[in-house]
Amino acid sequence: MTTAAYFDCFSGASGDMILASLVDAGAELDRIRDSLNSLPLGDFELTTSQVKRGLLRACQVQVVISSTDQPHRNLSDILKLLDEGELDDSVKSLAGKIFQRLAQAEATAHGSDPQKVHFHEVGAVDSIVDIVGSCLALNLLDIEKVYCSQIATGSGTVHCAHGDLPVPAPATAQLLLGIPTRVGYPGYELTTPTGAAILTTLAEHFGPAPDMSAEKLGYGAGQADLLDHPNVLRVTIGRLQSSPAHATAQTDQVWLVQTNLDDAPPELIGPLYDLLLDRGALDVYVTPVQMKKNRPGIVLCVLVQPDKLAEIEDLLFEYTPTFGLRRHLCQRSKLARKTVQLQTRYGTLRVKVGYRGTKELTVSPEFEDCQDAATRHGVSPREVYNEVLVCYRQMAKPPAQAHKEVQDK
Repeated sequence: MTTAAYFDCFSGASGDMILASLVDAGAELDRIRDSLNSLPLGDFELTTSQVKRGLLRACQVQVVISSTDQPHRNLSDILKLLDEGELDDSVKSLAGKIFQRLAQAEATAHGSDPQKVHFHEVGAVDSIVDIVGSCLALNLLDIEKVYCSQIATGSGTVHCAHGDLPVPAPATAQLLLGIPTRVGYPGYELTTPTGAAILTTLAEHFGPAPDMSAEKLGYGAGQADLLDHPNVLRVTIGRLQSSPAHATAQTDQVWLVQTNLDDAPPELIGPLYDLLLDRGALDVYVTPVQMKKNRPGIVLCVLVQPDKLAEIEDLLFEYTPTFGLRRHLCQRSKLARKTVQLQTRYGTLRVKVGYRGTKELTVSPEFEDCQDAATRHGVSPREVYNEVLVCYRQMAKPPAQAHKEVQDK
């Protein structure tokens, strides 16, 4: 069964709250310290303590550093720092993705290049420890899937290196595009850019908790002790149950981005399809329309995950003559899928199988595989396609039934 973590962000989330909740749930602090100490961060100490936030007990983590004169690192500096540490490849990759997502959000919010963003608060030792430490903790707890509740953001203003900024801070707001949020406790920043970057990179679904058998709970304390409000983040760790609703996690949210074009040469649209898909678009399609002044035109539509929205919109503005884009947040329901490798007389070919719960509903050979095999063997793709379906049906039949059909023949 799959091990999953569910973060309940009723009081928002910050990097230290995420790390503290995972430590409280059982991630070994000494092993996290050992890995963090391999990073060239200078002298620092990671400490934990038990505190009360409202009526709740929680774990609080703090990073104590010997010098407050920290460099303003950019993205390449941080990625190089990760490479120099003794980290598992999976931890290094996940931490890198979080920093890259954060750099993109900061760049979009402040009109800069992700590679040129100088992280101030985020580049400091404590934020690096929070992000890398959280990735280490997830690895130690063998978390395979992460889910998250609606995120409380807070309100008011927050003081940072850029001056006083509204809550949620611009980078946080950018990171939470497409994510269900609420204000929560007013007049205070509940969710930080670091917390938002970690959760929006890790979580594959935001909303109610999945059906799971809970095994561990962890509570991570925020720095402030808020009046009449337990400022904690709770994580529940357990095994996903085999239910159609959540075990396959077949709901998510995507943006549908659209623009009407009546002055774009067709030669521009074809290459743009491939570029959008290469940059992370889930799907691209065109609908012919009759526009104003009786001009024939198209509606260019792009489906994209929330974390890719800003990049895709930038591409559409750069590569088309549009003056504006529309976007709609869509809820998706999907079949669970797996890929099966089949031995056929045309070679090993892949087939996608779709499930709803435990019921198999769809079988679809990978057309590119069929086309390549058809070219190699001098037959039509349709012949290979049908061969894959026959081989899959034979493989999927119970042995007794398959044996009986052979006898009947």
